[in-house]
Amino acid sequence: MKKSNKMLKVNGGCCYISEMFKEAEAAIQKEVEKILEEKEEEMQRQREELQRKQEEEMEEWNRREQKLSRREPNSFRRWRKKSRRNERRERGRRN
Repeated sequence: MKKSNKMLKVNGGCCYISEMFKEAEAAIQKEVEKILEEKEEEMQRQREELQRKQEEEMEEWNRREQKLSRREPNSFRRWRKKSRRNERRERGRRN
């Protein structure tokens, strides 16, 4: 109790001095900025990964289209027509 009373007298009647408060506030702000930076980096990695996967899928679709078009032109046309119809349905569901 004596120690806390002495601290109050030294600090002008309050437990924390403004310098201590400013230091704590600065430390908190620094930590918040660090967390935000880490989250931004994580989101960037996720975007890059999604883009890479999308490119791989597009390449796979292109390989399939080429393979089908060489083998059986009529079945390729039927497949492409069906594929386009499905794409339109998916776009309609999303909107």
